[in-house]
Formats: sequence, C-alpha cells, structure tokens
Amino acid sequence: MVPEVAILDAKTIGELPVGIGEREAVARRYVRGLVTGGARAYVDNAHVEVRALVVGGKVLPLVLCERAAGNADVCVPSVHYVGYTVEELAKRHPRLPRGLVPALARPLGAALRAGGIDRVAFVNNWLLPTNPAPRLSRAEIAAVTARLTAAYPDAAVVFRSVNPTLDPDGAAGLRTEGYRLVRSRRVYVVDATTRHWLRHKNARTDLRLLARTPYEIVRDPAAIAPHATRLAALYQDLYLRKHSRMNPHLTERFFALTLGEGILIYRALRRDERVDGFVAYFIQDGVATGAILGYERSLPQVLGLYRMLFALLIAEAAERELVLNLSSGAGRFKTLRGAMPVEEFDAVYDRHLPAHRRAVWAGVAVAGRLGARSPSPGADADWNRQWDVAWKAHHANPWFGYQADAYAAWLHARAPKALARTPRRILKTDAFEEACGFDPLRPALGSRGYVLMDVSARILCHARRWPSAAGAACVTDVRALAFRQAAFDLVVSPSTLDHFADPGHITAALREMRRVLRPDGHLIVALDNPANPILRGRRLIYRLTGPVGGLIPFPIGRTLSLARLVAVLEREGLAVCASGYLLHVPRLFGLWLGEWAARRGHARLAAGLRRLYGSLDRLLGTLPTRRWTGHFVVVDCRRPPPRGGSTAGSVCGIGLLREGRLHAG
Repeated sequence: MVPEVAILDAKTIGELPVGIGEREAVARRYVRGLVTGGARAYVDNAHVEVRALVVGGKVLPLVLCERAAGNADVCVPSVHYVGYTVEELAKRHPRLPRGLVPALARPLGAALRAGGIDRVAFVNNWLLPTNPAPRLSRAEIAAVTARLTAAYPDAAVVFRSVNPTLDPDGAAGLRTEGYRLVRSRRVYVVDATTRHWLRHKNARTDLRLLARTPYEIVRDPAAIAPHATRLAALYQDLYLRKHSRMNPHLTERFFALTLGEGILIYRALRRDERVDGFVAYFIQDGVATGAILGYERSLPQVLGLYRMLFALLIAEAAERELVLNLSSGAGRFKTLRGAMPVEEFDAVYDRHLPAHRRAVWAGVAVAGRLGARSPSPGADADWNRQWDVAWKAHHANPWFGYQADAYAAWLHARAPKALARTPRRILKTDAFEEACGFDPLRPALGSRGYVLMDVSARILCHARRWPSAAGAACVTDVRALAFRQAAFDLVVSPSTLDHFADPGHITAALREMRRVLRPDGHLIVALDNPANPILRGRRLIYRLTGPVGGLIPFPIGRTLSLARLVAVLEREGLAVCASGYLLHVPRLFGLWLGEWAARRGHARLAAGLRRLYGSLDRLLGTLPTRRWTGHFVVVDCRRPPPRGGSTAGSVCGIGLLREGRLHAG
C-alpha cells in the first residue's frame, strides 16, 4: 500500500493529524508554529516558506527557499556550501590576505546559483543546525519523493542532517530510492551507553567542575521559560557575533515556543536569579542531539561555563544510556572528551531535473569528497560489515609472506632490543591478516604466542579458525583497550591506526598502548606512508569512489608522517629507539601478481615471487628514494621505567583484562 502524502499550508494546517505518538506530537506543535506564525517570527534570517509535510501519520517541516541573499545557511545550499565554508577557511587561515578567499569563492557561488542549486524543497528542515532523523520507511521515502517532484518539478528534493552512522537504515533507504549523499559537515558523537568516555581526563575534570559549581542546574521548563529573552541574547552572542551571521538567527519567540511546547529539552545554569548558560537538546530513538547552547562570554573563562554545559549534556545522556550527537564545531575540544567525528550528509534527489542541474549537484558531491578529511560516508567504519564486503587475498599469496619477512628483517636489524628479552606477553592490535589465513609475526617471533585483539568480533572469529591465532583473543577498541595497565612486554601495531577519520584518535590509541605496556616494554607501530605517491593517489581515488575491490579493500583514514609519528610518541612519554620505512616493492604490482600465482596454484612461482620481492625490497631500501617508495612508516619505541626504578614484574599474577572477557585457545 502506497502511503498518503499531504502538503499543508497556513490555510489547511488545521488538517494536521492528532491521534499520533509523542514524537509526532512534538513535531506537529513545532511545524504548526512555523507555518502559522511564519518562519521569520522564529528564525529572523530564514526567508523561506514553511509547509507541513504529512506522510504515514508523521509530520515533517518542508522548507521552500525564497531567496539567497540574507538567508541562513540552513535555508540555502549556496550559502551553506560556499559562503559558510569560505568564512570558516578565512578563520582557519588568518595569515591569508583578507579578501583573497572571498574573491576566489564569489565566482563559485555565482556559478552554483546560476546552475539552480538554490531551487530546493528541504524535507525535515527544522531550521536548526542539526535536525532529528525523519525515520521514514523506504515506501514512505518513495511516496514523499513522488509527491514533491510532482508538486515542485523545478526543485531538487533534499533531506538535511542524514547521518549514516546514527541512522544507517534511513541513509540506506534514501540511497536505494536514488538519492545522492552530499557531504555537509562533520559532527561529533559520544557513545554514552558505555563508560569509555570517562577514561578521558578532560571529561572527568569537567564533571568535577560541574559538581563544584556555584550555579544551580535548572531542569524545569516552567522555571526557564521567563528567561526566554536572556536565552535568545546568549545564543545570538555566541552563534552570530562570535561564529557567523550565517547561523540561524533564533528569536525570543523561538525560545518561548520550544520551551512552552516542550519541543526541546532545556537545562540552564542559574545564579542570583540570572541564567548565564543553557543547553537544549532533543531525544529520538536512543540518540540525544545537542541542538543549541549559549553562555555569557563576558564572564571569566575560569568559570568553565562552556565546559560545564557539555559535561551536563554528556552526563544526562549517560544517565539515560543514550548515544549523544554533539553537532559540529570545537572538534578538538569534543574529541578530548571522548567524542568521535562522524560525517553528516544532505541527501539530494535530482533525477527529474535537467542534465546541467544534475551536473551542479554531482560537482558539489565530488568537491565534498575531495575536501573531506575522512572517508565517506562516516568516520568510524563498521568492521563487522567491512569484513563481509571487503575483498580478501588468497591465503597463499606470497605478498604477505614477503611483508612478514620485511617486518622481521627490520626488527632484527633496527630494533633488536624489542625482541632481545624474549617478551612473555605480546599484543597484536588487529586480526585482519590472521582472519585471511596469514601468519604475519611468525618470521619475527617464531613460535611465541601472542594475544590477538580486534574491534570486530566477526574478524576475530574468522582469525581463530587458523593456527596463527590459536592463542588468547579479545574484542576491544584500540582507543580504549580492555587490558590492565602494564600488561604487555611488547605491543605490535601493524597499520591498525590508519583507518581513523581524525588523527586525534591515533594519538588516543598510542596513549592507550603506552598504558598497557610494561616499563622497558617496546611498542612497534606502523602507519601508511603519506609521502608515498601511490598511496596519495589511492587516497584520492577512495575519496571519489570508496572501497574498490583489492585496490582499496577497506576504509582509508588519516595517517602521520614519520616525523609527526615520532613527535607524537615522544609527547606521549615514549622513547623512540628506531624509525624508518617498510615495504618498498609497489603493492599494486606485488599483491596482484602474487594473487594471480596463488589462485592458480603455482606454488613454485609463489615461492620465487616471495624471494624476488625480498631482493627488490633490500635494494630499494638502500636508495635515497626510500622515503617515497616505502609503503609504511615504522617506529620502535620503549616505555621508560619510572625514575624511582623499574617496576617490571609489579603486575605479575594479575590478569590481563580490566573489563570484558579474554578468550583463551
């Protein structure tokens, strides 16, 4: 049965359905206010028409743009993709000539407007920076698309705030119905259903600050409502004066509406009958989304109003066991408190438009991928799913034998101390190679066993089917290891950390590895070499296409140069013993030639290729070009003993795990 879709304006808004759930009731109250009062009564720089879109009992705001000039970025694509982006670039690069970036961007904005990019019908646009997910079924998406393309044949249909990480079913449904995902921005997410975020020192410090604050935490909306004027002033000072005039200019009537009708959940910090800070959020299907906040910027920074508001938001999400969407901005501040970067998209349907209009949106989509600092779509890959869809090499491929030989040769030549003491407890930080049937550490470690971990239970399960992974195993995240402090003599991290969207997560993982390393223990860490031109080309292709078979079998994230990796390790208190470059034979050539030999059962040829790769590697590794030919940068570092003397053996008799479960052979 095809769901019915209705578009209601101010004259027909009385036909809104009433027998619906609480979530739909909240949307109905908000949309009714926007439609009857006009958008500008609540968002002063929203020069748009608002309609109520009703589908299957759900009520969504439908926003139609009237003009580009003077409009908020949430209303006009050209302002969002060009104007707002240019303003952010100018702030990040203050040394550039003041008018250079706007001068370069102005023709681009004009070209996009001439191409009709601003002729859109926005579905689920609450005129807020971050919107709740519409939660439509595939049939409802199809019905909405058909209704809107018939009603507005000259407009692209756009769903805002599509988040494949938080709403994978919604994003998949939109793709299936022919929508293209255009990168919009990066938001930050905290999984408050676990206590991992409490391992971050900054998060704990902020909670202590909140516990000692002289401010009263006000939760009653009736007590906050009289301060609507104050809330509007705090919001406008932060979002408009400090950040950008292109942000939505929320008015006093907006705060009165969302407080009085219970549309947003408000928390305020009040002292001496004056509100000096507030945060507002909404909850939907296990996700709390921070919509807006504001605080008195003229007060001393030592009061920590901004920090307390975030601590309050995270604490409430943890109390309710919710995932928390912290919206965009202040990325470093949020990642230091346990947040992970996640990509957010606009879903655009333009198949009914002329070719030149579709070309404009296609160009914006490509530019978004090229400009993204992380893989698309989403910052953190689902490695259970990645295992299912990734191309996997044949277990007899000689390339991986050569790779293991190269690791062993480098360790014995450049880092002999890492193996000299015959480490008893060894950790390897991912199991992908073992899951494919390879034994990557045998040439270096011989028959010594090691603890194998992976963030994916599925990958670890497949790894344990092979003799190389017969020892203990643990499912855990390398950024929050489930092992006790000083549990291992040696930690080996072979290209585990170059799949994160943010280099801050590389630092967090290295910090965790140091924590589980015993004094005088060694860490061997390898990352993709950003100076390798082949890897640069592969990264560019990935931004355009995503994974491509065996060429790019899984998500690519950020990496660090050798100098930056050494600097980060030293900053984390590790003493660098040796560093260099690994695997100089071009992977594209060696991997596929080895795969051809393995799949055709040419065992002698495979053995010869392994020897050939080793010989070429030794030759190329001696040349001055090794900085560019190396596939990986690699560092051997040591955790220095405390100044009072070595504490080696202090954890003898204590189990490896501080939480979770270790699976023994």
